[in-house]
Order: sequence, then C-alpha cells, then structure tokens
Amino acid sequence: MIRNGEPLLINTGDVDNPVPISQAILDGYAPGGELYNFAKFPEFSEAELRAMQDQPYASVFYTVTKKLLGNTMPDEVLRDTAEAAYSPDNFDFDEDGSLRFTTLPSGIHVVGLSDGPTGAFKDMAMQPFARWMSYLQAQKGDPLTILLSTSGDTGPAALNAFSGLPNTEIINMMPNQGVSPFQWSQMAEMQGQPGVHVLEVEGDFTYINDIQMTADLAYDLSAVNSVNIARIVAQIPYYFASYMKAIRLNGGEVGDPVDVSIPSGNFGNALSGIIARKMGLPLRNLIIAPNENNTLDAVINSGVFKLADLVRTDSSAQDVRMPSNIWRYFGMLYGNNPDKIAAVYQKLTTRGTVNLYEMGVADESIRWDVHATTVTAAGRAAMIRSVFIDTNGEVVIDPHTANGLAAIEQLGAYDPDVPMLTLETAKPFKFDSVIEGILRVTPSRPSRFEGLEAEQRGKRLVRIWDDRDLLEYVGFNTNAKAKAK
Repeated sequence: MIRNGEPLLINTGDVDNPVPISQAILDGYAPGGELYNFAKFPEFSEAELRAMQDQPYASVFYTVTKKLLGNTMPDEVLRDTAEAAYSPDNFDFDEDGSLRFTTLPSGIHVVGLSDGPTGAFKDMAMQPFARWMSYLQAQKGDPLTILLSTSGDTGPAALNAFSGLPNTEIINMMPNQGVSPFQWSQMAEMQGQPGVHVLEVEGDFTYINDIQMTADLAYDLSAVNSVNIARIVAQIPYYFASYMKAIRLNGGEVGDPVDVSIPSGNFGNALSGIIARKMGLPLRNLIIAPNENNTLDAVINSGVFKLADLVRTDSSAQDVRMPSNIWRYFGMLYGNNPDKIAAVYQKLTTRGTVNLYEMGVADESIRWDVHATTVTAAGRAAMIRSVFIDTNGEVVIDPHTANGLAAIEQLGAYDPDVPMLTLETAKPFKFDSVIEGILRVTPSRPSRFEGLEAEQRGKRLVRIWDDRDLLEYVGFNTNAKAKAK
C-alpha cells in the first residue's frame, strides 16, 4: 500500500487503519503496543539485482532502502544519509567500500558487520536510522524522546548514533545483570552527556521490553531497538551487499544461491534476512542460531511457542526469552490476520504455550527453508577454539558469532558448492573475559577502548525496579509529553 509515494504500514493488531511509514518510524510501537510491518514487500528484478554488483556498501544501502521507503524522504536525504553513515570515519570497510569478509579455512565467510563505532553489528543499522529519525522529527517540529531497551549491544550503538542530535534525548535501559563489563562501561560512559539517560533495570531483557511498552502507552516516546520497523529496514541492505560479495568471491553470478547462518536473540536480524529473500534475493537456507534461550529453535522445528525462564549465558546479547520480532513473523505466517495473532497471544499468556500447527499454520509455512538449532556453551567454546587453531591464532571470534558457526556444523549445513555466510555479531574484545577463559589470550582492542572498564568502574546509575519507577523517572526527568487519556 502506497500513498503519495510513501508506503503505508499495517500493524500486528490492525490491518484496517494503515499509517505512513514516517509515522511508524517516529512512533516505534503501534498505538496498542503492537508492531508495524509491511503488508507486502517490494521485489527486485534480476536486472535490478545485477545493477548492485560491485557497488560500495553505501550505494547498495541507498538502492535497497529507497525500494522500501519510497518517497518518505527526498532522494538527496537518503543518499546523503548513506554516505555520512558509512563514511570511513565510522566504518572500516574494504578498499572498494564493500563489507569485509574473513574467509575461514573451511571456506565459510564471516561477514564483518562489527567494524563500526561501537564494535557491534548494531552500528550498521543504527547510524543511518538515527539520521532518518532526526530528519523526520525535524519535519514534524517537536523534540524527540527515545526509550530504548537493550540486551547489550543496541544500547552503545544507539547512544553513539543519537547523542548530540538536535532536540533529541534518549533513555537507555539495560538489565542490571547480563551485559558484559565492556558493554556496561560503554553505556555508563555516556551518562551525563546532554540528553542522555542511562538506567539499570532490575530484571532481564524481556522484562525491560514489558515495562518499555507500559511507558510507551503513557508517554509520547519512540523506540530504536528492532521493534521499530526502520531498524529492520536498515538491516536488510547488508544481506544484499553480503550476497553480492559472496558470489563475486566464489566466481558465481546473480541468481546463484547463497546460505546464511544468523546468531539470533530478538529475531530482528534473522527477520531482515527473511524479508530480503521475499524481496527477491536468492538466499537458499537461512539458519537461525539461538543460544540456550531457544524459543526460536522450538518454533521453527516443532511449531511450539512456549514461555520459558531466562538462561544467562556467555553470549548475553542473545539472552532473550520472548523475541519481539517473532510477532512480525507470525503476521507473515497468518496472512496478517490480527485475530489469529491475537489468539496466539491469548493462548500463550494464559497457558504459557501454544502449538502453531493447531492454530492453522502448515509446516512448510513455518519453515520456508528456515532452519534452527540450539548452540550451548560447550558448542560455542569448541568453535572459538577451533577457529583460533585453524587460523594459527589469527582469527578470534566472539561468543555470538561462534553460535552462528557452530549451528552450521551441528546441522551439517555447509555445501562447498554454495557460498555459506555467517553474520559477525560483535568484536571479541567486548567479551574478553569469555575469550580469556577459553583461549587464555586477551583479544586486542582499538586504542579508543583501552582502559574503558577501569575508567567507568564504580560509576553509579539510576536503578529502575518496576514500571512505576520508570513512569516516575520519565515524568520528572525528561521532556516526554504524557499522552492524552
């Protein structure tokens, strides 16, 4: 659906009142706490795909996002955003402006998505997203207050991208346990900057999402984690760019299949890959690689969606009990029928489990050549050691990227005739205590991060215990306006 060249989005609870994507971006959540999504995704022709070959990342990004955003913003804004976001000052791309690949002895390519300002793949989407949101808010004329929940890497990426933007303040909520010391220090370092609020919440990531929704219903707030459709839009281009580089390195041509393994927590990254395939990108197998918090494994392999207790792991950014973006996936499975999605939610919340097959979803609909397997701490450690040994100590991977590689091995999914990619999640120095425990070596880090943990040690942050605390904090300490009742 398009109006005046701008896509109109539905949400998981309402298909009858579509809104312009610009509104969806600024809102974050839909009015009832649901998620916005496209009713149908635009598709690329093979000729359009071929035109992306050998293009630098910024050009691929512009082409893909223009297809999705239409006339939401002027072309020059989209182009300038891409060039500024992916400038050499922000990202360490290859000399030709393409994503860096690390090709392992096995032939598997690790896609370098963590070469940005904060050392995590979240920078790839957050840098342009912040610029989009700043532009759209300026057109509206009101100040912008952002409420963010993070399991570790989204927080630093968002604080880096949004801090200093005019008329913008950001409230960053992280769990008081579960983020690495490095991630905690990255966020704590930003406390005290103009317009920045860094809060610790007594609870896990799923609990933070719950109280975020409560605050969003009470105040005019926007969201920048992957519940915001613009984050999904901004992640889709790196699937296209990775595909183009993979077929070039493997001597193939546009139209040849490529397989991808994706470490998954909140399901936004994997959902972006599913959407890229719906847009015409020839991705064959998509492998979902959760850790012990394996809701996604159960859904993909058995059709059972079950509430489970949180398991704290050494791949903490994936410690998510309730992946928010799974509701967008269910929207696709159920043909965007809000009644069926509501029925799944009702059964889940009352019984704690729901069988999607019994709710009218066919097995082939759930899978769509999407595969999943759970990777445990032992599997991660073995893969980190294996990569280190096989590359003679030259390549160190973080625990999340290890999940992606281990999933390929566990499923026996590598086909030497088809390029296989794993999406890098973060740099290993963000989890140096984990790496030191496995390899007995300390990962090197850029000079800008030297001594970060020591500098922030002892800093005290505001502690949030429940939604009442959060509502009080937002009301007394930010510029957010209360919504009319």
